Amino acid sequence: MGALQKRKRPTSNLRDAGANGRQESLDKQETGDTGHDDTAHRYCKLAELADAVFATRALPPSRFLGTALYHVVNSVTTTHKRTADSKPRLLGKRLHPCFGGQYERPRCRKGLAKRNPLGYATNMTSDPQTDRIYTAGLLVIGDEILSGRTHDKNIAQVASWLQVQGIRLSEVRVVADVMERIVEAVNALRETYDYLFTTGGIGPTHDDITVDAVAEALGVPVIVHPEARAILERYYADKPGGLTEARLRMARVPEGSDLIPNRMSGAPGIKCGNIHLMAGVPHITAGMLDALTGTLEGGAPLKAETIGCWTAESEVADILREVEKAHENCQIGSYPFFREGRVGANFVVRSTDEAELAACVHALCDALSAAGYDFTPGGI
Repeated sequence: MGALQKRKRPTSNLRDAGANGRQESLDKQETGDTGHDDTAHRYCKLAELADAVFATRALPPSRFLGTALYHVVNSVTTTHKRTADSKPRLLGKRLHPCFGGQYERPRCRKGLAKRNPLGYATNMTSDPQTDRIYTAGLLVIGDEILSGRTHDKNIAQVASWLQVQGIRLSEVRVVADVMERIVEAVNALRETYDYLFTTGGIGPTHDDITVDAVAEALGVPVIVHPEARAILERYYADKPGGLTEARLRMARVPEGSDLIPNRMSGAPGIKCGNIHLMAGVPHITAGMLDALTGTLEGGAPLKAETIGCWTAESEVADILREVEKAHENCQIGSYPFFREGRVGANFVVRSTDEAELAACVHALCDALSAAGYDFTPGGI
């Protein structure tokens, strides 16, 4: 959609292709061959759309193209029998579920890890067939976050990574560098969710007390992990000061813990049971998440599609509620915005089932259209 909205050339090509297709269709009519399965018929349909686009330049593309393409493409795909050898295509790409077609995700080269658009590798231990929903809590630790001095960036990246692993981030807490508060939060979150992740408080300074707090919550002593010590000795061997007592604090772990590799700065993260202690520095946290990829059990990844609409969300609140109610395995989130002097909203539909997701998106598009609202598949 973005290419059609922002670039004139693809639209021009579409119009030219449509003109050729229209002529082919007329030739077929003269010979009596008017079957619906030919490419020319589809080009003719798309040409009509192109003509309409040129005739309505006064309308913002996002208002016109979204609704028009939805109806034109659906009229094309529903009048064509889908066979293994003939699948509906638009501009050389498999049609998106929003348009009633079959969407084929890019295939990975053999031997390479599968990665999603966020860049994280897919969890190879997740079971997409399971009905169980795996959940996680996140504990952000640090006075600097609560004071506003440091802006947290870890919540978003942890949530995105967990989603790819088939795990839903269900709760986030931010606590100060206070032992009692950390212990309380650790116990509450680790008992409530399948996994608990913490960020911050595992550095070399006196106020880095996350390890001590987690050990207290688990009722185990703090020890110096021999492998962590060896890693730090190698890392600081050629650095001024070597492995000092302060730096050695980063080898301390609750007894019985395993290490999470840290390719950035040497000091490892810590895994104890279902608790994962990670650094507070975002790029180091990202490296630790990457090291954990594929090691956690998860369910089916949560899929999402977006529909944009230039209208106040309050005007379509009933539509959103009724569509979600009719698709119990889907959730619809509404995210309003103010741009170009107008109000609008993006509606994000989420589900672990791709077929149910497509059905819900289709129902939402139909409901918006029936109520007279223009929309943009893919969001605004």
